[in-house]
Amino acid sequence: MSTIRQSTRDVNRETGRVIGEHLLPSALTAFGVGVGVGFLGAILLHDRSRQQEAAMTKRVLDAVSNALRNSVAKPGS
Repeated sequence: MSTIRQSTRDVNRETGRVIGEHLLPSALTAFGVGVGVGFLGAILLHDRSRQQEAAMTKRVLDAVSNALRNSVAKPGS
């Protein structure tokens, strides 16, 4: 277990060193990844809301169509 902890500490130190030596590229990379993830999330949410909106529109149009069909139907048919 201590070798895993030591390896984790070594990786953490090395990562901190590399980021410290390349601060601007690291910050820009983190920013770019955040923008990309946000953009993908927005697309996914937008697509989901479009699908829900289309389904709701279809239900409303079907209900209106049925109501109109029933209101103009001949009595007794």
